[in-house]
Amino acid sequence: MADNENKNDVQQKQGHDFTTANKEFFNTTDYASKYDNDPRFIETVDKYATEILKFYPFDKEKTMMMDFACGTGLASRTWVPHVKSLLGVDISQGMLNQFDKRAKELGLTDKIRSVCLELKGEEGELDKLGGEQFDVITCTAAYHHFGDLPKMTAILVSFLKPGGALIVADNENAIPGHGHGHGHGHGHGEGHGEDHAYGHGHGHEHHVPANEGDSNLEQIDINNPDLYVPKHHLEKVIPQAEGFTEEGMKKLFEDAGLVEFEMKKNVVRAKIWKDAEMVVFIAKGVKPKL
Repeated sequence: MADNENKNDVQQKQGHDFTTANKEFFNTTDYASKYDNDPRFIETVDKYATEILKFYPFDKEKTMMMDFACGTGLASRTWVPHVKSLLGVDISQGMLNQFDKRAKELGLTDKIRSVCLELKGEEGELDKLGGEQFDVITCTAAYHHFGDLPKMTAILVSFLKPGGALIVADNENAIPGHGHGHGHGHGHGEGHGEDHAYGHGHGHEHHVPANEGDSNLEQIDINNPDLYVPKHHLEKVIPQAEGFTEEGMKKLFEDAGLVEFEMKKNVVRAKIWKDAEMVVFIAKGVKPKL
């Protein structure tokens, strides 16, 4: 199935508004506090968040970071010691209430803050985010919630400084029970198993491990019944259910104007519930310098 057909299928699926559905779900359930306090979920997020630190030369004196679709800030809190400032952006105030609560409890409010905002690429949005572009924008475990991936990627790139990096972590696996594909860029393209070192214009050479990752990773068994979401409900909040491929992510990033694409697979494996396993990849692209 062609990428455009997939995109149209997602957007026209029952005339469904995934943004509103996600906002309602995370605002009206206690899902945020449940997974924010689950030790195995915390372990899973910390593993890929820590791995992301290898993808950019973070500088605690200079790096301005946005964590988009930040949720409760589980990943954000891993990065705070390595940046000058971090802005968490999410459409769910329920999620951000937990984000702000934990930031206050941990004494992080001097470096971290949140904004409840749906980014649409409209004039004035940058001012609502603080008025300055970012060195790094991350989006972890959230790309599968977006209906129009090319548009969302282009919007995020517009908020990057020249030379800045967009880093996405999400699931390689399809979500069981969702039927035919709604993902972006399907297939089974394999990586090259090579090591890469990239300079980011900050006087550092930064090593990113071989992009195949560890295919023998031990699975983290989360499998918390409290985190279970019925499949019929997942279909309302997850348009990209088929997982993501290296080929698809590369095209998505390059179409948005990013260069120096890098993707590492098999970063973390975690059993979420029953037959659902999350296999996390990390993809990075760089906005060209002027």
